[in-house]
Amino acid sequence: MNFGVTAVLFAPPIVALSYVVVMAFRRRSAPGGRYLVYLTGSNLLWLCGYAVQLNLQVPKWNILVAQIEFFGVATSPVLFLLFAVRYTQGYSLSRRQEAGLFLIPAVTLVLVWTNPLHGLMWSDYQIRGWYGLALTQRQFGPWFFVHGVYSYLTFLAGVMLFVNLLMGRNFLFRRQAVAILIGTLIPLSLATPFLLGLSPISGLDLTPFGFAVMGLAFGYAFFNTEFYDVVPAIKTIGWESVADEIDSGILVTDMETKVIEANRTACRMFGVDWSDIIGRPITAIFRDNDSFTQVNNGYEIVRDEGIFEMQTTSIRDGRGERIGFTFTVVNVTDRRQREQQLQVLNRVLRHNLRNKAMVLTGNAERIETITDVQANDDRLSEINGLATSVVDAAERISEMSNTAREIDGIIQESSLVVQNLTEVVESSITSLEETHETENIRIDGNCELAVRASPRLEQVFVHLLRNAFEHNPSGTTISVRAFEREETVEIEIEDDGSGIPEHELEPLESGVETALNHGSGLGLWFVRWTVETSNGSIDIEVDDGTTVTLRLPRANPDGTTETSE
Repeated sequence: MNFGVTAVLFAPPIVALSYVVVMAFRRRSAPGGRYLVYLTGSNLLWLCGYAVQLNLQVPKWNILVAQIEFFGVATSPVLFLLFAVRYTQGYSLSRRQEAGLFLIPAVTLVLVWTNPLHGLMWSDYQIRGWYGLALTQRQFGPWFFVHGVYSYLTFLAGVMLFVNLLMGRNFLFRRQAVAILIGTLIPLSLATPFLLGLSPISGLDLTPFGFAVMGLAFGYAFFNTEFYDVVPAIKTIGWESVADEIDSGILVTDMETKVIEANRTACRMFGVDWSDIIGRPITAIFRDNDSFTQVNNGYEIVRDEGIFEMQTTSIRDGRGERIGFTFTVVNVTDRRQREQQLQVLNRVLRHNLRNKAMVLTGNAERIETITDVQANDDRLSEINGLATSVVDAAERISEMSNTAREIDGIIQESSLVVQNLTEVVESSITSLEETHETENIRIDGNCELAVRASPRLEQVFVHLLRNAFEHNPSGTTISVRAFEREETVEIEIEDDGSGIPEHELEPLESGVETALNHGSGLGLWFVRWTVETSNGSIDIEVDDGTTVTLRLPRANPDGTTETSE
């Protein structure tokens, strides 16, 4: 025995590694911190075990310490890989995945402790003295080489993660990566000659001495590189969190447009699961009835869920060569609807208000001319008629102004509320009693149903009922019926009159107001936009009369919306 030599040789690496264990334990809650505690702890066990082993000349005690030492030897490579994954990438492997990584080390430990029965780890275990140290010589068995290859591959997998960190564009982590690589590769390089039987001193394993370098390198990392203050995993997790939480869908593909990655928003937009599209062509996310229009640097996609814009950008490597594509998808349904609303407001207000203003001006001039002469009864009658025309035009302007204000309210608000249909319909009828024959309105069906819709739903019924009165002769019967569907409430407003003129419906169906194709007001546009804002739909049929069908989300009395299982 030569405790003095081993104390001199092993004291520095033991102190350095112990310091790293303590520092790692203090930061164990940081990404990879727990695995770093286990890693440095297992290396410390390996180091201390070998220090004791070098002082044991009796084979059975030497072998016993070697067996204990192997708890550190077998588990260190896997612990380093787990630390590297968690520290650099922020990923936590599942328990099943971790158990799979520890399978070979577990078998190795079992074989180490049962080696006398099979010799799969080593045989011909001998001890020779060298300057008072007990050096071991043995013939390695087949499983020892399985353990060795697995350990090297596992270590190298972790090393590659830090090499990738070193080569990355973020300079914040380069010193960290260098320190970790030095602290890991030095012990690894010292182990190689021993495993190959090329050690300069036969039977002496230099690997534990490399732990002194590991301790110094890791200590430098803790003190000088913000080792656990600026963690690479935060960058990875942060970017993934941003990618998943932003409103835009993101898909990454290779040169053949096979999907390599997709964020949650993209999966939600296209109604697919992440696992169903990875590795498949990007066309797999589209449906047969999706329509495409080329715009700028991408496409506008119209599908059942709305209107989307997809922009494409190239992914290039460090040499500038294209290696893939990024597809960014934005839901522009609201934007398109607002553009349409502004277009219609602009067209209707410019055209209709100008016409009404011309009526007011012309009639006012006519009245002025008539009053310049001696008025007789015939002229007074004409004046009254003109005055009535002026008043009607003014009322229409006022009505359009009010409707425009209501539409502006739709644009500004986004909240939906639960409403009882009976209360909404009855309130809308009450507001029309002074101007229309509301006794001709008949309410049928289950109008006690609740819906989740815009707070302006009552104005929708006011517009539809007023429209039915104004486009039909006096005495026309109007029916309001409600039907309960699986997830919606279907409301029909039907009259038996002549129907809404076709020129009023054409711009509503096409979605565009033009100089030759426009309605006379904003009422039906208000109805359409309010229903669409309520996540509903509207159909208008003109045959023997007009039937307007509204479909709105059905709600429970407690305010929850009905959804299918």
